[in-house]
Amino acid sequence: GNYRDMELNRRHPLSITLGELSRERLFERVLLRGLQKHDVQRFIEVAAGIDPPSALVDAVHTQTEGNPLFVTETVRLLIQEGDITSGAQTEGGTSSWEIRIPEGVREVIGRRLDRLSERCNEVLTMASVVGRQFQFGLLMNLVDDASENMLLDVMDEALEARIIEEVPSEVGLYQFAHALMQETLSSELSANRTVRLHARIAEALEEFYGDKADQHAADLVEHFAEAEIVLGSDRLIKYGSVAVKEALRLFAFEEAAYTGGRALQSSSDGVDSVEVAELHLMTGKANGGLRNLDVAIGHFEAAFEMYEVLGDHAGMIEVGSYNFVSGVGQVAMLPLLERAMAIAVPNTAEHGQLLSSHGVSISMYRDRYADGLAEFEQAERIALDNDDHQLLLRVQTDAGLAAQWGSDFEAAFARSKAAVDIARDDDDPLGLSMANVSLSLFSEFEGDREQADLYRSRAIELADRSGDRQRMSTVRGTGARNLSARGDWDAARRYGLESLEFYPEDSRTISTLAMVEAETGNFSEARKYSDQLTGQDEHGFASLRALEVAELSGDETWIAEMVEQTDGIDDTIHQSPSTNTSRDLMRVRRAPYELSSAQMVDLYNEVEQLRHRDMIGRGAEQAFLSIGRLAAACEFSEKALEWFESGLSFARKANRPPNIAWHAYEIAGVLLERGGDGDSERAGELQDEAIAIATELGMKPLLERVLAQREILKA
Repeated sequence: GNYRDMELNRRHPLSITLGELSRERLFERVLLRGLQKHDVQRFIEVAAGIDPPSALVDAVHTQTEGNPLFVTETVRLLIQEGDITSGAQTEGGTSSWEIRIPEGVREVIGRRLDRLSERCNEVLTMASVVGRQFQFGLLMNLVDDASENMLLDVMDEALEARIIEEVPSEVGLYQFAHALMQETLSSELSANRTVRLHARIAEALEEFYGDKADQHAADLVEHFAEAEIVLGSDRLIKYGSVAVKEALRLFAFEEAAYTGGRALQSSSDGVDSVEVAELHLMTGKANGGLRNLDVAIGHFEAAFEMYEVLGDHAGMIEVGSYNFVSGVGQVAMLPLLERAMAIAVPNTAEHGQLLSSHGVSISMYRDRYADGLAEFEQAERIALDNDDHQLLLRVQTDAGLAAQWGSDFEAAFARSKAAVDIARDDDDPLGLSMANVSLSLFSEFEGDREQADLYRSRAIELADRSGDRQRMSTVRGTGARNLSARGDWDAARRYGLESLEFYPEDSRTISTLAMVEAETGNFSEARKYSDQLTGQDEHGFASLRALEVAELSGDETWIAEMVEQTDGIDDTIHQSPSTNTSRDLMRVRRAPYELSSAQMVDLYNEVEQLRHRDMIGRGAEQAFLSIGRLAAACEFSEKALEWFESGLSFARKANRPPNIAWHAYEIAGVLLERGGDGDSERAGELQDEAIAIATELGMKPLLERVLAQREILKA
């Protein structure tokens, strides 16, 4: 049998029966709990016939808290209204689903509320505007003509009906048993009454907290924001600034971004004040940490304009000196950065910070890398002249990052090593995390896996200490790429999935996971990752990898789709040397599908200059493979061998078995085609090596290709 324990009190006839059964020990009582998230996902799959996005599953599970009836009614409503497959685009570029209360759920909750006294419903309605949780002492201040005993009786009535429950951690703290109960009650109020209730609650909370009001600033922001039309914006901005500042201090970027945005959604947006400008600046930093680039830039622009109207040069400079990890973000900041540079006092710490930021930004453009170097040198002189350790550290980390974008790997190594060597325990962990990532990469290039692992662990530790989600994602995503190059597929998957937990839209990490699955023959998984890359590529790297994944599958339809999707990808936003290389490689990979033989020869002659770029000497094995294959397609056998042999030498030095195997396979193919003295014997040796590696690492697509090639050798 089954029963609803929320409808059972000690005077109910069933209570007597249950007591008697308990003495007999003839049954087992099972408490039925709500559905888990994976249950909700499976339910949506069956009910809607789709593979639900994680954001949809999260939204339904959060709103319903796994209640089976609520899940059923909510999913049914989403299907009926056509919202099950299309969430609204958020400011961060992801999709979200607005889950409304279905009428069936509202009726069920309404029937339970109807059993309560009128006074109890009135008090609960007021409590629902306070929030999911509410204090008994606060209700005493809000409910008119309420004695303590009367209010306690009301709470007991609601507790017995399981509408609310006591929170064990604090005496006098209650919460609604389900979020939908709170929402049902609050939705019955008119807009006018709701605003005025929020005003009463805001001021009652402020009085209730007293000297500790700042510690509850985030809660106060919610109510002052809703009541701004009644109470004005002064206290809203005040508590908003306090809450965002504290959240940033704790690196709680999501909370800071939400609270700051909440406080600024008012007429105060049109007020030029230091407080509002500072709130825009802090909210911009929070969104920058979350990689909501467009939102962050909007707040920075608003802050800069206000500081400029107020004549606050220090504020303008603080806005201009903010650094994004993303190259796109850095480029977008250039106008504000250059306006700040125009007012900075020469040879001051602020001037040095702006020079360093500007050096990073312009390094993203073709032919401006040398200008960036000059700015780093000038900023470094300022740091040394003023004995400014923080500025010197920033210059070294910024210059190291710019050098990577410029494919100047010797400079990148030197700058990153200098930053790590001068670092102190209390230094900003953001820049140091990237310096350690760079050193991890260089150690990988040299085949020193032990040192690379040490630098990677340090980079993750620093990124986690910073709380910057983009940086936390980047360091793990880079680790995934390095481990993939080693053929450590399980570790690469683990790091890649951890990276996506912090930034689900990271195209480079998604492309790495796609390649891991493709290399091991898991093409259904590879396709899922590859499909996520459309429209998310800011450098061309991910689109290049997506085409490579399709080619590994041998699926002509899939390859044709990727060729079409990557059309025009070389029209990149910025033109750094590394981006130029990626663009050229994309043209090379697309060549067999869209160019004539003569056009391919022209393209080969154009891109052969890549041989002389430092990037080719520092780990771009895909460049060796891609250009070597183009040379082979042009019937330039000797040139193809040069590219493949260079790639094989590098892969051996860096101890990267997957690329050793691929280059061995490609060299064997050219040798068999050439058929010179000793070519057949060496081709056989290379095939043996490729087969051994592919077998050990489970590289099914490569193994199939080598075995097919071996049949040619036998023939």
